[in-house]
Amino acid sequence: NRPRPKKRKKKSFQPDTALKLLTYLVAQPHAYHFKEPVDAVALGIPEYHDIISEPMDLTTIREKIKAGQYETNEAFVRDLRLIFDNAITFNTEPKNEVRKDAIALSKVFESKFQELFGIKLPPPPIQKKSIDQEEEIHHRQKEDAHDKNMEALSWREKCRQLLEEIAARPEAFYFLVPVDLNMAPGYLEIVRQPMDLGTVAQKLDTYASADEMIRDTQLVIDNALLYNTDATHPVRQAALKLRKALKLKFEEYSLITNNNELHKKLSNLVEQLQAHENAFFFSTPVDPIAMGCPDYFQIIQRPMDIGTLNQMIPEYQSPEAFYNDASLIFTNAKTYNPEPTHPVHIQAAQLEAFFQERFFTMFPKENSSSSDDTKNQSKRKRENNDQIE
Repeated sequence: NRPRPKKRKKKSFQPDTALKLLTYLVAQPHAYHFKEPVDAVALGIPEYHDIISEPMDLTTIREKIKAGQYETNEAFVRDLRLIFDNAITFNTEPKNEVRKDAIALSKVFESKFQELFGIKLPPPPIQKKSIDQEEEIHHRQKEDAHDKNMEALSWREKCRQLLEEIAARPEAFYFLVPVDLNMAPGYLEIVRQPMDLGTVAQKLDTYASADEMIRDTQLVIDNALLYNTDATHPVRQAALKLRKALKLKFEEYSLITNNNELHKKLSNLVEQLQAHENAFFFSTPVDPIAMGCPDYFQIIQRPMDIGTLNQMIPEYQSPEAFYNDASLIFTNAKTYNPEPTHPVHIQAAQLEAFFQERFFTMFPKENSSSSDDTKNQSKRKRENNDQIE
């Protein structure tokens, strides 16, 4: 009798190669949401573990590799795919940022796996399409048709339609016209730049970009929250509802885009500003009473500080918009303290030089053609402040 041929053993797991792949994935901009286990409490999604029965993340996979828990490449691949499947299952909206990042990172994974392992990627398990998946496909088709219609509109037409839809919402009632100062005592002492949706609509033809319209609509919300500090106040509650509605509409009309890379760069730049030795005077909003400068808001019309700038990062759609706001920190300080030998003036000038050097190093291509424009805008702001003074 012939001896039976020995069964070929499956190729053993390659931990070193797996760690290389994992390190590569972690460095990708789309990996931000998947590096650590999902904290359902901190993220305000208590239903997460009811929907996702087997959570997975890149850190957990790294720990399993180092602990020798994988015996095959297939098991390693299964856990990586589980990260992407979980994100797609929990975040069902096609335009959801986490969902889009999961899809993008999964494509990076598939490409890099074959390059590093030198073998074909194991196929995912075949699953029959569920009713929910069929509905999702239909929903995506409708979204694609909607997106094509949106692309045909100019940004100004999109803004006009968006404002009409927002104005029809019940929570927009408080924000359609300028605030009645007789009904809001001390309003102008707290809110330095009043804004309402009616004024935004009137200014629409004067805006140079959708970013300017977005900033003014956000100003409407910010002002309402600033003046109405009581969490139970109906105007504050309406403002919070309207802020969510606006964000969804901005995404629906493709007026804002996923700017993860831009926002990461801006966050890094703000961190450098905060760590600078001359940042002390500019880290928080000016308190005219505590700092003994009661006329500050009479001279400075648009206050700005590093802390506020940091909070505004998610709103920025371009480096130029960030540059203009950041420049206010320095021009305001030098305008209110015009004497060149004043300590605040000196430190503002030094911090401004540091900021400009870092900014134009970080955004050389984006700003090579517009650096003069941004500097000229800052110059005009200084001249305007000088006229006020």
